[in-house]
Amino acid sequence: MNTHRSGKGGFTLIELLIVVAVVGVLAAIAFPSYTNYVTKNNRFDAKEALQGIQMAQERFRLREGEYSTSLAALGFSETQRGLYTLSLNNVTRNGYTVTAVARDRQQRDITPCRTLTLQVTMVTERRLPEECW
Repeated sequence: MNTHRSGKGGFTLIELLIVVAVVGVLAAIAFPSYTNYVTKNNRFDAKEALQGIQMAQERFRLREGEYSTSLAALGFSETQRGLYTLSLNNVTRNGYTVTAVARDRQQRDITPCRTLTLQVTMVTERRLPEECW
């Protein structure tokens, strides 16, 4: 019996289909992990802005004797990379609440972390939701 192949090299259709199937399975596993990693990494944009606002508020209070009611006065309008919209609420003599809400591609975040909140009083601070910080 002669089992010698002809001189032509290459892959058979079955081999090619097996490779495509393996690549497809690997992509199906890796892509969700990658997008989850990117979403968590983008959350740093909001955390950085909220902490920056907190520091700016304390500097403002030292100069003016009260907290600012305007993000613009603190030099903020949105996060540095534009992934979150910022808002300043409940400003009193003793504290304030600042919130970052996901926008654009960061809205794909399906966890409670789409909205990050920092509540500050003169003696305490709360970071909500806690699992996102």
